[in-house]
Amino acid sequence: QPDAEAGKAGQQPAKRKGEHRKARVASPSRIAEIEASGKTGLWADPAEACPGTRTAMLAWNVASSGAKKVSVYVVGKDGKEHRFGRGGPVGERRTGPWVRPGTVFKLRNDDGGAELGGITMKPGASC
Repeated sequence: QPDAEAGKAGQQPAKRKGEHRKARVASPSRIAEIEASGKTGLWADPAEACPGTRTAMLAWNVASSGAKKVSVYVVGKDGKEHRFGRGGPVGERRTGPWVRPGTVFKLRNDDGGAELGGITMKPGASC
């Protein structure tokens, strides 16, 4: 679970009961870059992971879906989805070094929960 690893090397500390984190929202210029890329759905850069050494930037563009707000979930080994981030129909969020090959992310519409995209991190070629 992402929050269990928080607090390491440049990450936010783990959220404590009753605390609220400031939302991480992509800047207007970054949103424009994502839109201009022509990509749609959910993707990661890099799309591969090396255990404990890399982070990835998740980005999404689902503006054509009509979604106003979306949430990104990381799927645990037990199959349960844990919200990792949220934002508008175009955005991004960086993982921590907890991401591993096989980590699954899903993007869902906050209004109704429809899945709008998904990605499974691949093993890194240089691991």
